[in-house]
Amino acid sequence: VNIGSDVDGIFNVVGEDLPAGMGAVSVVSAGRYVTWVIDSAGKLWRVGNSIYGGNSANAGTDSNLREWRQVTGVGDSDTGWTDVNVANTTSLLINSGKLYAIGANQYGVFGNGTTTANYNSFLQIGTDSDWTKVTLTSYNSFAIKGASNVLYSAGRNTNGMCGNGTTSGNQTTWTALTATNMVSATNNNFTFVVGSRNNAMAIQSGRAFFWGDPTSLEAFGQNLTTDQTIAVQSGSVSGTLQTDWVSGCIEDRCSHLINSSGELYH
Repeated sequence: VNIGSDVDGIFNVVGEDLPAGMGAVSVVSAGRYVTWVIDSAGKLWRVGNSIYGGNSANAGTDSNLREWRQVTGVGDSDTGWTDVNVANTTSLLINSGKLYAIGANQYGVFGNGTTTANYNSFLQIGTDSDWTKVTLTSYNSFAIKGASNVLYSAGRNTNGMCGNGTTSGNQTTWTALTATNMVSATNNNFTFVVGSRNNAMAIQSGRAFFWGDPTSLEAFGQNLTTDQTIAVQSGSVSGTLQTDWVSGCIEDRCSHLINSSGELYH
């Protein structure tokens, strides 16, 4: 089902009551104030409040959109959007391989070297054009970029959330995670990354890596209960670390992994 543009809160049949020009949805991400959609044509659409997700061309004039509107005039191309993620009041987006941010930059999650509070128009981060995936938590941001699919982090270091061996301060620039425990001790070939409030996980060459706070409930498995400031491999089944993980999710108390056979583990 798709959520239509009417405001009665009812899920609608696929294709019913969607705005003219919106194709099949390929990416969707919802935050506290705004929801983003990227359709099959690479067009970006928004509904919600522009304070933390406005179009640079109309911010302040469409503060509470109750119908889907295409975001235009931002990035290299109106049909170049490939990924978007929003957490609370912050959004990160990729257009034509370039990284854009909008909203609150708490803890330096934009990775632009500052903790400047809020942006209500799109800001390009750096000049690189090889970003492929991006995700956010309330305190941190993670991204995959480059031909080698290197994993990067930015934001708060508490609990080791930046994966670089520290537990204090804010990392305000994008930095590749420490590769000590990774496959062949090399940070490359990452295909998936996701974070929660105090921890995160990513998949490299089918192997699952975790860092941050597993809590006393051992959310990472492997009997881990203390902060992991450098990514550590987990994902054992019957005592053997698996190498066929493709996706998953994590939060403060538990994690789930899906393998290439479509089996769900927790």
